[in-house]
Amino acid sequence: MSQIVRFAGYSSPEHGHDAALLKLATALDLSGPNAKAIGVVTAADSADGAGVAATVTGWGTTSSGSNSTPDGLRSVVVNLLSNSALAQQYGSRPADLVVAIGPSIGACCYEVGLDVRDAIARAGFDDRELASCFFAHPQPTARNPSMLSLSRTRRADHWFFDGLLITCRQLERAGVPQDRIYTSGLCTASHPDLFCSYRRDGSPAGRMAAAIRSRPLG
Repeated sequence: MSQIVRFAGYSSPEHGHDAALLKLATALDLSGPNAKAIGVVTAADSADGAGVAATVTGWGTTSSGSNSTPDGLRSVVVNLLSNSALAQQYGSRPADLVVAIGPSIGACCYEVGLDVRDAIARAGFDDRELASCFFAHPQPTARNPSMLSLSRTRRADHWFFDGLLITCRQLERAGVPQDRIYTSGLCTASHPDLFCSYRRDGSPAGRMAAAIRSRPLG
């Protein structure tokens, strides 16, 4: 780590507003299979990702009720549980969840082929739903213009894909209420001054990560 820029509103000792920008001393390789347009864990043999290994990282206290915090980032690899297992072991229900989805490439810039459309169709989305998220032409808005490098040539069996919309609908199908799903509404490829985008910049593009923490009660 070469630099830490802490949020000006951070408060101690309750750790309120503990957000920061971290500048790495060396590049981090995030080019693996989980570097996706929208970071959602999936598994070919399980609709809810059960059994998939996920890495959890954090700087929290090292034991329950302790005030001791580690000097470095801790991590652990855990297996995801099915929705039914979560309900049985922890009393967790999809209807109780709050989901936050970060910036991702949108239909203003994201051209995909028949493989993506077929995969969404196999996931159970009908023709009407497909038509709402696959477009023959880019879908720019005032907030999210098409990236300048977007080709003006349209290709057969290619569409501009609204992956965020499909992600929200998949969450709703899993039982998460629509009013508990929050999105940034920002396309990563539209904003080179704010976000990294492989589709826009190619291999020199940086990578983004998401973090979540619980807020202390009271």
